[in-house]
Amino acid sequence: MGVFMTYHPNAAGALSGGLKHDWSAMRFGREAELAELSKFLNNRQHPIVTIHAPAGMGKTTLVRTWLQRLTEKNDLDVECIYGWTFGSELPNDPEDLAGLEQLARCFLGSSSNTLNTSAKIAQLAVHFSQHKTLLVFDNVPSDIFQLNSSMPMPLDWLHKLLGYLWENNTGLCVLITDAVLSKTITDDPKVGVIKLQAMPAEDAKSFLLKQGVAADEVSLGEIVRHLNNHPLAFSYGASYLKNYYRGHKEGLDSLPIWKDSNGSYAARRVLAGFSKKLKDTPELALLYLLSFIRQSVRPQQLFECIDYLTRACSKRSGVSGYWFSFILPAKHHDEEEDGVGLPEWFWPIRGMALRKLKATYKRLEHLGLLAAEAEPESFELHSVARDYFFSELKTRYPSDWMEFYRVLYEKYHKSLALLPLTETIVVNPFTRKSLSVDPAKLEASIDQAVKEKNWLDALRWSAQLSTVYTHQGDMKQAVACLRQCAAYARLGGDNTALRQSLERIEELTQRVAA
Repeated sequence: MGVFMTYHPNAAGALSGGLKHDWSAMRFGREAELAELSKFLNNRQHPIVTIHAPAGMGKTTLVRTWLQRLTEKNDLDVECIYGWTFGSELPNDPEDLAGLEQLARCFLGSSSNTLNTSAKIAQLAVHFSQHKTLLVFDNVPSDIFQLNSSMPMPLDWLHKLLGYLWENNTGLCVLITDAVLSKTITDDPKVGVIKLQAMPAEDAKSFLLKQGVAADEVSLGEIVRHLNNHPLAFSYGASYLKNYYRGHKEGLDSLPIWKDSNGSYAARRVLAGFSKKLKDTPELALLYLLSFIRQSVRPQQLFECIDYLTRACSKRSGVSGYWFSFILPAKHHDEEEDGVGLPEWFWPIRGMALRKLKATYKRLEHLGLLAAEAEPESFELHSVARDYFFSELKTRYPSDWMEFYRVLYEKYHKSLALLPLTETIVVNPFTRKSLSVDPAKLEASIDQAVKEKNWLDALRWSAQLSTVYTHQGDMKQAVACLRQCAAYARLGGDNTALRQSLERIEELTQRVAA
């Protein structure tokens, strides 16, 4: 999370404020979308542009490539380019103002320190109405677009600023999101919309060849079909074939069958292949650990985290108190001892030296498993990889990681932006059978859960109530309950339920319209 770009075209040394990575090697195809973005930049009819598609479709790559092209020309008709990414998971605190504070410092200077939140938003709005600026907000959460709720939400400042920009913005604000946008957004004449579709086959073939896949035209077509025309799957798949099968497509036969309708299933299928190849290695253990972390983390930070966990949890495991012991822990527990044991999956990295950690980083980077947009020399996973390895960890080790994670969370939840504790134990409320069909009882349960700030119970009961209203044919009430589901999911940190809530809102809204 944080600023990924500041650029002043007319300033001396402007290039030093540009992007931190060279994105030219990452891009393949999307020329029409790149041209459309440039057209929007000079069209004041659209003060805001949204780029939306499921995770892994290449939204970030598209925009970073576009920005790189713009800055290479250095003849832009804008005063400043400013890019901010919200990271993969947002904090649940509605008062999280890190993005606003940084934005105010950049455009209002030190004078913003004395302003309250409302004044900062208002003055920024005035600035953007008078100065042509290109703003880019990456990984914008779904509820920025979809929720119409009285519940407190994160990034309230962004809601208010976007309201101003909708009405008066001389530049362009680009919003990159995984959200399923409602018709209210897509039909708004002031909003430009780019929805990324599946990667064209010819572009995909060119990319695979460029990444070292050894195949003829027919074989390339088979790989494209195997990987479901999914850009992130192409990136992972090309690396998998190159590293383990000299680029030959026969390596795809080693990947597990993955029955899943989710658009990113092909990427997760390749990740399952990597997981099998990396079994019992430090690389896989780090992938599991990184699945809890929602931001870039430097090797030194991760080294200190692993050191702390090794020492804090070694007593129960029977590991020597000397933290860098290489002796396998004895499978013996003293019932009298306190503490949480080191889980089995953590053993390959317990007490890992910083030098070895950096070597493991190089290995993961070489395998193409670290996010392209991560800070230089830092560990970070793409959201699809995070979700996959977190799910695999829960499936493979259902009982020996929960208490361990609580130890990690207590120490590092702020400094490493860890996955909320609530999300590690949540169940999917939309797959449970209705426990009650009495709306009054369900509403009472919801009210009680909200009073206790038990957002996950409030989410579950609201999902049940939505189901009841749907069966009764009261779609208006069902949609209202789903909006509350989305709010509770956000506050409880259950991003899967958040996405499902928003998708169901769109589905029911379309049914009502039909």
